[in-house]
Parts: sequence; C-alpha cells; structure tokens
Amino acid sequence: MAYVLYNIETTKLVPTADRWVKTFRSEAAAKSARTRNKLSPFEYEIAEASKFYAEIEKKEVRKNLMSGKEFTVGVNADYATCPSSETYWSS
Repeated sequence: MAYVLYNIETTKLVPTADRWVKTFRSEAAAKSARTRNKLSPFEYEIAEASKFYAEIEKKEVRKNLMSGKEFTVGVNADYATCPSSETYWSS
C-alpha cells in the first residue's frame, strides 16, 4: 500500500524531498514526514493513495489546447502530461 500526505482544504499533495515521489511506503513514513516538515495535523491529512485519488482529490475543469473541449482532471495532475498545456502538444 502507498500513502499520501495532502492539504485538507485544497487536496494538493505535499511535496517531498524528492519532488517526483509523492507517495510514502507506510502510514508511519507519511506521519514522520508531516512531523519533520512541522505541518499541522489539522491542515494536513494522510490517506491511502488509491482512496485519495478515487474519492478525496478535488477535480478541476481544463480546456484542451487543440480541440477546445473541456475535460476534468485532478488538481495534482502533472501539467506537462495534460492536453491543456503547450508542453504536452509540442513533445
């Protein structure tokens, strides 16, 4: 199982030391990261990754750069892999 540490209000993931790694191997590791970064448990919560992405993460509407159609994506989606970015279409 993997765990994530996120802001309760925005549901944005908390960046880790290695910015590409956004999950923790255990709940204890996520708790220690919250403590190390001096984050309040009233503002930052820990959840199982699969539950977070399926039920908790807020969604936002973006517009496809080429077709103009709107689509829904999670707030933690990487900008470079999203059809709403020029980077996605120029690679």
